[in-house]
Amino acid sequence: MSTSVNRLQPALKDCRDMALNRLTTLLSEMFDKSEQALLDFIDKADTNQGQFQFIDAISVVNSTRKAVEQRFREEIARGFSEYLNEKPISYPMPLLEVQIQAQETLELVGEQELDKRLSLQNMINRTQSNCFQDLYALTQRLSMVRGGVKLEEQDIPAGPVHTVSAFQVAAVEFGFESNVLLIMYALFEKFVMRQLDDFYKEFNNKLIEAGVFPNLKLEIPKNPKSPEASP
Repeated sequence: MSTSVNRLQPALKDCRDMALNRLTTLLSEMFDKSEQALLDFIDKADTNQGQFQFIDAISVVNSTRKAVEQRFREEIARGFSEYLNEKPISYPMPLLEVQIQAQETLELVGEQELDKRLSLQNMINRTQSNCFQDLYALTQRLSMVRGGVKLEEQDIPAGPVHTVSAFQVAAVEFGFESNVLLIMYALFEKFVMRQLDDFYKEFNNKLIEAGVFPNLKLEIPKNPKSPEASP
């Protein structure tokens, strides 16, 4: 373990605890609001079969909630542990295109699987765009802790990629078909991912308080994923 990581262990563990508390609180709030969202889909369903599917989904969400929350928490904690041990964050399920290509050769992927991947990737992209400056600063600080070599986006603990992956893995507990799972992904984006602005600011502030790049004034590049960045 590098001297910097070892010296900052207490501060980094404080960041981990803050992340676990903040993210699991947001996830819990999502569950509190998910029943009404699913009830709305019951009203909009065109067939009895569609209505019954969403009625069953409400029951499944209520019965698996604790298991999903626990698995989500475990995935977030594991990412921090791997960061603290100076390892890349591992991903049980492929998420980013580079991870998917590493696990697949000529395997044909069905339309439903593609829809799920697109939903997750878009969720990541939108969060990275919405929180770009704070995430840029966070990447600089966490990279500095690890010796100054820039970390990849998937190696930022509690970053958009890691957080979305944690829910992707945890959501397996639902056992939902693709159409209902996509609704749960949308709820996760609305009630968790879109609420992370203050969280990333606090994450940066805790590192600043620990003396990590307190006077960071590097010129932040234009967000490559924003409309203004397009030629």
